Amino acid sequence: MITHNTSELIHRIQARTENLAPDSPKLREAFDRIGLYVTAIAKLNVRRHGLIDTGRLINSLRYEYFRDGKVQGVQIGSFNVPYAAVHEFGYRGTVNVPTHQRTISQAFGHQIEQRTITVKGHSRNAMVKERAYLRPAILSSRVFIVDTLRAAMQFINTGG
Repeated sequence: MITHNTSELIHRIQARTENLAPDSPKLREAFDRIGLYVTAIAKLNVRRHGLIDTGRLINSLRYEYFRDGKVQGVQIGSFNVPYAAVHEFGYRGTVNVPTHQRTISQAFGHQIEQRTITVKGHSRNAMVKERAYLRPAILSSRVFIVDTLRAAMQFINTGG
């Protein structure tokens, strides 16, 4: 959740960075440091929530520097993992389950000879509890982010 004060701070930072040279190495370095720092904390949060099964979610966490016209910054997130948002924000709704094959070795609590069955497509209600990992990483990093950008801007403004 972005508070009013944080939104105002972001606006001020964007206004100041718009006037910088497009290839400011010090600002780019600051964005890289922020990306690495927040990504590391988000990965710790993924572990804390026990969201590691295949490793796909934690391995998808990364950052990317971007420049869009005069605005530059860093994007941090889980890219190309559709269920990342479900963990971050939770989910309550209907899920469609397609027809699929399942191997079973017991039925009605009794062991049976292992076999593969076809499960017909159906819908079911799902309720996944929110287990945010990225937003808390950003919120807990606010002081680091502001200090890092402030130091880079000060260096640039003094002719560095």
